[in-house]
Amino acid sequence: MPHVVIDEALDLGAACQALRFEALRNGNQILKVVDVYLNRPRHTALVDCIVVEEGRSQSFFVQLNQKDRQITVRLLPATDPEKTAGVKQVIALIARQLHESIPGSRFGKTNLDEFLR
Repeated sequence: MPHVVIDEALDLGAACQALRFEALRNGNQILKVVDVYLNRPRHTALVDCIVVEEGRSQSFFVQLNQKDRQITVRLLPATDPEKTAGVKQVIALIARQLHESIPGSRFGKTNLDEFLR
């Protein structure tokens, strides 16, 4: 399962405020972050995403979980899209935006190194 862990991340709620809802177009590929839904205790969020590749559209949620000083960015298993390059790119896009918004944070464990560069 594609994922990124952001270490030294203290406030998921504040980090979610920094997410940009945008559509990025690269040739025939479209990556779109639609909205974010933060739970009341502010330790879990869902990011509504759409990826269009080769004329095929996939809608899914990226789950953000805060535990101690880490935020894990991964696919919500219930939506289970095909793990295409575009899906992995949107997970990395969200992780980069969170990392940039949290001073002192760093990328921890991940299997998306190539998409974080």
